[in-house]
Amino acid sequence: MVPANVVAHVRLSLAGVPLFRFTRSVFRPDAAWARRLEWDGTAMTFAALPALWLDGGFASEQAGSLLLVNGSRALACAGSLAEVLRYRALMLRRAAVGLAGGGGAEYLPVVLHSIRGVLGASPVVAMVALQLTFSPPRAYFFAG
Repeated sequence: MVPANVVAHVRLSLAGVPLFRFTRSVFRPDAAWARRLEWDGTAMTFAALPALWLDGGFASEQAGSLLLVNGSRALACAGSLAEVLRYRALMLRRAAVGLAGGGGAEYLPVVLHSIRGVLGASPVVAMVALQLTFSPPRAYFFAG
């Protein structure tokens, strides 16, 4: 049971790393504070895993280090949620004055299901896929 718990904790924690990167690169690509949050959140994630190992958190769900581990996970999700809600508010204001529309909203469930599949596969695959989606290399625009 413990090896499965170790793998689960490591994978769940590492999934936050591409989420920090994704949130910063999509919503605040030039903000120094967002870059700092990305780096600090990533550092917190990598510091939390050895702490979990040292105080037995991989074997016991009562370990104190779980606060640090869950804090790093929550920070990644909370930062992303805050940016999404801020962006939603901006889009609602734009729609109210006729500057934004539904566009491809009918495709949203398909897109979300696809993203969920990628994120579940591997944190590294997720990071690469999200990076290529929102920050494609220049060659993508001139290929073909």
